[in-house]
Amino acid sequence: MNNTILTKRYARGLLLLAEEKKITNQLMAELPVVKEIFQDEKVYETFAGQAFSAQKKKELIEKSLPNVSTELKNMLLLLVDRGREAIIPDMCDYFIMQVNEMNSIGRATVTTATPLSSQEIEKVSATFARVAEKKEMQITNNVDPSVVGGIKVQIGNTIYDGTLNSRLARLERHLKN
Repeated sequence: MNNTILTKRYARGLLLLAEEKKITNQLMAELPVVKEIFQDEKVYETFAGQAFSAQKKKELIEKSLPNVSTELKNMLLLLVDRGREAIIPDMCDYFIMQVNEMNSIGRATVTTATPLSSQEIEKVSATFARVAEKKEMQITNNVDPSVVGGIKVQIGNTIYDGTLNSRLARLERHLKN
């Protein structure tokens, strides 16, 4: 079965359990940490390889994640039992994406020449939350000195490019015509 389908299936199962037990917010705090751990190269090699048995991998989870909710820990142990450790980071992402969608929270990547201040991030967030018809917009600010000036915002597959580079390119096309 396709990993994308499996990822979504396990994430939805965890979400249903979280809603039933009213621990969605707790999992929203725990999942980014778990994702970061399982994206680490050494951890990935340990869990993806055959050097350790499933039992040893489960012991590592039990010892290294003592403060994680029982429900999340059980999901991780289930994934190890089924040999599906590789989908853990994607499952974390999909769970968070689903909760954000349910709460009308969007995510945007903002690229600028210099880092945005917290006030600028709030303004961009408010503006693009309205554009995307969301209650809130979570902003990730990427700094790219080649942008020169302006701002480029990506929400899903849509890009709003107000950079100086794109304006100059439009002007150049206009002058050529």
